[in-house]
Formats: sequence, structure tokens, C-alpha cells
Amino acid sequence: MKIGELDGRFNHIKEAHLESEKRLEKLGKLNESYQNTGVFLVVNGSLARKELVDGSDFDAFIVQKRISRSLAQQLWTEAHEAVGLRRPGSTGVFGEDSVVQYDEMLLNIGGSSDSNESITRRMLLILESTSVGDEASFEELAKAMLNRYISDQITDHQLALFLLNDIIRYYRTICVDFEFKTEEDGKPWGIRNIKLVFSRKLIYFSGLLICAETAQRSALEKRAICERLMRLTPIERVLSVLGEDAFEPLMYYDKFLEKMDEPEIRLNLESEDKDALRKSELFRSLKNDGHHFSMSLRSAFVRHYDGSHPIHRAIMF
Repeated sequence: MKIGELDGRFNHIKEAHLESEKRLEKLGKLNESYQNTGVFLVVNGSLARKELVDGSDFDAFIVQKRISRSLAQQLWTEAHEAVGLRRPGSTGVFGEDSVVQYDEMLLNIGGSSDSNESITRRMLLILESTSVGDEASFEELAKAMLNRYISDQITDHQLALFLLNDIIRYYRTICVDFEFKTEEDGKPWGIRNIKLVFSRKLIYFSGLLICAETAQRSALEKRAICERLMRLTPIERVLSVLGEDAFEPLMYYDKFLEKMDEPEIRLNLESEDKDALRKSELFRSLKNDGHHFSMSLRSAFVRHYDGSHPIHRAIMF
């Protein structure tokens, strides 16, 4: 099922999707100029998820095969100007100074040098990304990453456990990182809390679906399934796998996007008065919807994958 086929219960999802595609079309015009340069942007965030709302940032980091700092920053600047979104926040993951070497994306996965920034970039490339610049190099990197996660030695009955464990690790990293950034680093608490309940959770959930779909498939088939689902946004991925079972959680998600598209609501959620925000009707309403969203995701998951499916054991152990 495609987003365009959804009915009026999902108008905000459809509107955000359409607006995002218009902006992405502008970015696509840059690709020809950067063919064979070995430089590309990995675009993430609400734009890559096609959930663009008022106040969205341009979240993107630069990957380069050869050191070409000026070309890399030129691409980021041109893309930022073309898309017309706010500059990213000061996370260190995104922006014109966020440059990573191509080979670094494939090294130290799970090792002692695998930083929060490294796993974040890797998982965002898999779970919510589109490219600008040298598209062939981006596709090459995505395939190389899947080959790293799903080797030819994996047996048919196994899930893509290496990938699954990194997706789980990434999500837990986000949750821990939230506490640090809001308690010690002074970042806005309310809006980050709500995003954690909705958009970050949907990203994670859609990653679980990718791995669940690799059961009882050859290594080649597992990689093909992952590659196909990687090309979809989290919402598209959930619809593709779950079909109508995705409707209930996506109705809550539609309400979330509606709220995030209201400048006054976003401003209220960025309030520094945490105690007053916690008690506000706006925050409590969003949190209540978030709990229902989580429960409906779980229900859809259990309906789609019966108790004998290996994904249940893999998530628990």
C-alpha cells in the first residue's frame, strides 16, 4: 500500500509527504553536477522521512571517498540553499562541517571506536536517508554496508541479527542520549521527549520490520529485502509490511504531525519550564496519544508475526 492510497484519516501524513517530495525534487537537480566526484550528502530527518513540517531542519552529513573539503562543503551549501530549511541543531552529526570518509562508515562496527556519532550515521543511512550528489557512490556504500551486516555465511533460518542488534543498540543510544542532552546539555526537553515517543519510535519499529522480514531467506534474499525496504521511508515501510494493520498507529502519527506543523505548539514544547510543561494539557495530550501509539504498534506487530516467528525471541534475547 502506498501513501497516496490512504484516506482522509491520514491527510497530514499525505500533505507532509507531498511537500517533502517537492523539496527533494529541488535537491535532485544537484546530482548531475556531482557525478563521479565521490562526494555525496546523506540526507536524514523529517525531509528524508517525507514528514516535513513547519520548522523542520535540514539534517544532512557529508560522505567523501577522497578528501575534498571545499567540494564537500560546496555541495552542502548548495543543497541547504536549494531546500530552504533551517540549519541543523548543534549535535555534531549534521552540517557542513560534519564530514566522514567513505571507508570510515564501514569500519569499527561494534568496536571500541564505534562512537555514538558513528552508529547514528550508520543507522540513519539504513533507516531514514536519501542522497544528494554522487548517487552511485551512495548506492555503493549502502550495498557494502548490507554486505557487512549480512554475510554469505548466514544460514537461511537466521534473522539478520547483526543488523537487528545494531538497530536495537541505536534506539537505546537515542534514549540514553535524550537524558544527557536534556539534563546536562541544556537542550529543549519537551519537543525532544515527544519526538522520542513518536518519530524516533517509528524509525526503530520500522527497523524491526526490516529484520523480521529476513526470516527463512538466503543471504542474497535477505540483502535484497533489506535493500528494498531501506529505500522506503519509515511510514512507507510500515505500510508495505503491515498493510491495513498499520492504520491504527498511523492515525496517532497523523495527529502528531498535525501538532508538529503548528508553530505555536512547537514553541510551547520548547519551553524551559519543564514542570509547567509536564502539567500542560498540550503535553499530557501528546503523551497520552504516544502511549496509545506504542500499544497499537505492539498490537500490529503481534498480529502480523505470530508467536513462533523468530523476531520475538531475537528482540527479547
